[in-house]
Amino acid sequence: VDAIILHAISSEGSSVIVDKCNDAGIPCVIMNLSVESEDYSAYVGVNDVFAGEMQGEHVTELLDGKGNICILEGELGTGATIKRDEGLDNTILKESGFTLLERQTANWSRATAMSMTEDWLTQYDDIDAILCHNDDMAMGAMLACEAAGRDDIIVCGVDAISDALEAISEGRLDFTIFQDAMAIGGGSCEAAYKLAAGEDIEKEN
Repeated sequence: VDAIILHAISSEGSSVIVDKCNDAGIPCVIMNLSVESEDYSAYVGVNDVFAGEMQGEHVTELLDGKGNICILEGELGTGATIKRDEGLDNTILKESGFTLLERQTANWSRATAMSMTEDWLTQYDDIDAILCHNDDMAMGAMLACEAAGRDDIIVCGVDAISDALEAISEGRLDFTIFQDAMAIGGGSCEAAYKLAAGEDIEKEN
């Protein structure tokens, strides 16, 4: 093996793979989902803290700095979940005008997010926004809101998948944060190829 691309499931648990690559002298490229170890050869992906901050700032603007919110998180322990939460902590959750009603994981799942949102809608009658760590969960939350006749709740996600973009164009989903999956995948392959060929590249891409 001349190079390895790691799409980490666990930020902490996957760090051992970086160590094993280093022990074997194999370049390790981290693709999109960050790991705790900083000894990797290169990282190719988005800044997930910034994605969370963009989401939090825009919802803050839409709600004029006050309201009741719920957050649907990705799988606990993954880099994207940790960092997108950090971005929300830095922005909307620092605003004194907002109350966090619920913050739970739906494990990136549309079906789980839909079921969880259905429960929240029966529990709370004053939800102003549901912020989701990805678009699949946002689609699930949106469908639950539509079924309950709640078109007053802001629902947003991250990724800009085709389903979400279509729902936004139809006025059903409020917004998403663009994540260029093609560029991340292609860039990871390019970085791995260059490292395998002995070229020097930037560590953060």
